[in-house]
Amino acid sequence: VRLSGNRLPPYKGVDKYPMPLSYLRPLHRPRTGKHYIFIGFPGTKSDVHQTRREVTVGPHAFRNESIDESEYQSYGLHPDHHVALKLDLRHGFGTDGTKRHFPKPNGMSGSPIIVLFDEAGDNDSRVFPVVGVATKFYQWKRLLTGTDVRYVADAIERAA
Repeated sequence: VRLSGNRLPPYKGVDKYPMPLSYLRPLHRPRTGKHYIFIGFPGTKSDVHQTRREVTVGPHAFRNESIDESEYQSYGLHPDHHVALKLDLRHGFGTDGTKRHFPKPNGMSGSPIIVLFDEAGDNDSRVFPVVGVATKFYQWKRLLTGTDVRYVADAIERAA
């Protein structure tokens, strides 16, 4: 959602800030050979306390590589429209690069997919280029798919 005008959220008050549109990198290719991370709040790691009316959630991040671009078609995908990440829950890597088991990503659809080590970028360490949005996890294929962020950028532009 594009935020503008006088009635913006109290960013400093909640220690949260909007992501600039310039962080979106539509059609960021090639996908092969790059490391990605997606961040979200898996439902399997949420705890609902109905009597206290509280929900406790914890953020999780998963880091891995895309499948090779030559494999996209065998999954009915195209790298111009999708980001497809290997996701073996037993053999994941945490944000610090260490091996770890990853919770089922149920509830993480809509999470940003960020490319790491962007060789073609401007080397601005404050920019985390968002290249996709997580959409579906195929456990039997050990694959997480996302939609290219160009669809998000297009929707934001149309709403303006």
